[in-house]
Amino acid sequence: MYSVELVLDGGADTAVRADWASLMRAGLPSQGRHTGASNRPHLTLALSATAPEPVRVRLAAIAAGLPLPVRLGAVLIFGNRPPREDGRPGRPALVLARLVVPDPDLLTLQRQVLAALDEPVDRHGTFAAGGWTPHVTLGRRFTADQVAAALAALGPDPLPGTLPRLRLWDMSGHQEHWVG
Repeated sequence: MYSVELVLDGGADTAVRADWASLMRAGLPSQGRHTGASNRPHLTLALSATAPEPVRVRLAAIAAGLPLPVRLGAVLIFGNRPPREDGRPGRPALVLARLVVPDPDLLTLQRQVLAALDEPVDRHGTFAAGGWTPHVTLGRRFTADQVAAALAALGPDPLPGTLPRLRLWDMSGHQEHWVG
């Protein structure tokens, strides 16, 4: 499986990493705990089961239109209650993220990426038009009790920046491939 992503420029990347560090200092979940070289703040545009050469060529043509301006906004809280094996509701597993304020250019680019894929994967309808919430993840697996502490630990909304590059993240091989 592949994730098609946009990465942030230096200033926006630094601002998100500062959020990650603030969460870690507070003893909270944080994407900053993932120490792999490819772990970087990013905006996921779509998922794909495959990424053959024709798809990569189409994505490179889309990437030629970068960079795009970006504005990271307020903190979002995504929640779910994955069921336990016995079918009863499980503990909430909340995700904290920064909203990427959508604009027409970003929404158009995301639709172009979806159209470029041979085998898009969207089990939950999160990438469909009107269903996509552009965001950069700050941390996963928060409990409800940790959310208030996380909001207190995070600073003001980061400054505007740009989305300069597109990458394919190979989830199985744990490799990043730069497009364009």
